[in-house]
Amino acid sequence: VQGVLQWSFDAVMPLRSNIAADTQGRAYFLTLDGILHALSPRGKEMWHRPSAGDGVAVGNGGMVFALDQDQTLIALSPRGKPRWSSATRSRRGPLAASPDEVYLQSGDQLMGIIAPGTVHWQVPAEGEVVSAALAPDGTLVAGSKGGRVIAVGSNGVQRWGFAPDPGF
Repeated sequence: VQGVLQWSFDAVMPLRSNIAADTQGRAYFLTLDGILHALSPRGKEMWHRPSAGDGVAVGNGGMVFALDQDQTLIALSPRGKPRWSSATRSRRGPLAASPDEVYLQSGDQLMGIIAPGTVHWQVPAEGEVVSAALAPDGTLVAGSKGGRVIAVGSNGVQRWGFAPDPGF
């Protein structure tokens, strides 16, 4: 079975982030020139804006999370309108989002942030977190550059951690 190309979009610059999609089929991503792009389900650019960081995440109702130019977390409506921001600064992320919370690393802390930009929980992050995913039960599983993986429950309590033996 062959797929059928539905549409294509020329961002001009290479991508520097993951592509995050909402339940309506809209897609969001960052390019190397520091632009956050929002595409419609038909591949048409709906809006774009300057952004920092290296990730984008989508939460409840299509809320888009990215880092603003000053490296603070910003929550945007699907139409690109700012809804709230957090004074928390980060150079990386956001890493992931659940329906009501967004996750990022700030300094040596892994954080869960809820509207309107309040830190819900924070745990020590051992090294630079490079990847994160949400389990069906709301557990955030995050991996660091050094290979350490931790699981943090939705209440901010670390459930487990794993560090592979050298050479793993």
